[in-house]
Amino acid sequence: MNDKTAQRFGEVFRRFFETGYMDDLAELFQGESKVIVYLSTAEGIVYPSDISRDLMISRQRATSVLSAMEKKGFVSLVRDPEDKRRVQVKLLPKGEKSIEEKQQRLEKYFSVFVDALGEENLKNLLDSSEKAVEALEHTMKGNSQKI
Repeated sequence: MNDKTAQRFGEVFRRFFETGYMDDLAELFQGESKVIVYLSTAEGIVYPSDISRDLMISRQRATSVLSAMEKKGFVSLVRDPEDKRRVQVKLLPKGEKSIEEKQQRLEKYFSVFVDALGEENLKNLLDSSEKAVEALEHTMKGNSQKI
């Protein structure tokens, strides 16, 4: 890749990040939103230990996030009637609404992409992006340091 292409790459992605799209997208896959998405798709009773295990976060982090979410009215934490040592996590309507609003924002971004690029160009962009992500994952595999 020549210097001009590398410069253009950096400039385009800088501008892309400045739109706020990546922040909104990242928000959907981190912290409270990640837990809400998990709870909205989970089947049956969910415990903090399930969240910790499945989302690969520490039990302390799961407890902290759930406590903050409970204060906001996003989840309820209820003692398990059959095992008082355990707490069940239930997603509340306010939590569902918060994730729906974030998903609607992302859908608006998506429609901007479709309008600007057309479906075929967007498909090509996604295919190329997928190849780039796979290359990055391969490069980073077993390498704890960033490039």
